[in-house]
Amino acid sequence: MRFLSLPIFLFILVSAGVANAQSAENEGMFPNDVDRVRTRPSNSIREMVEKQRAAKRKKEHEEMLKRGEEAMELIGQLNTSFETAGGLTKDDREKLDRLEKLASKIRDDLGGDGDGDDRFTAEETPPADVRQGFIALKESTEKLVKELKRTSRFTISAAAIQTSNAVIKFARFLRIAP
Repeated sequence: MRFLSLPIFLFILVSAGVANAQSAENEGMFPNDVDRVRTRPSNSIREMVEKQRAAKRKKEHEEMLKRGEEAMELIGQLNTSFETAGGLTKDDREKLDRLEKLASKIRDDLGGDGDGDDRFTAEETPPADVRQGFIALKESTEKLVKELKRTSRFTISAAAIQTSNAVIKFARFLRIAP
């Protein structure tokens, strides 16, 4: 009897394991189709997420345009100060630093980078003096804002990235210039 009870016990144990594995309520390694449908987000949730992403992109684009407008205001302030003083004051250099940061942020928002060097290369000639540098900075900033206004949140403007690089170069040149 002892030898007969051991195989019966093993048979019952194996049968219980197989029955448990066949159960529909058991979530094993491979979920059935009902589980897949249940875990997939509904269309309304996906639409809501897409609307939130679109609203975020729109807000980021509007912030970039505001940065461009702020850059134009800084150029206007720098222009009046430069015309009255004939040079750049300490406050003007702080404004140049702010302008450089704005241009860097705009460039980053557009998907550009600094290519590791924001200095003038051998092919580019730096301005001869502060006045020429300021004129070039003013023209580059105006061109950058025009480029930004032409872009939409769906486009990437290589011209705007290049212009923002030029603004950064001229701002650094003027900030360091005597």
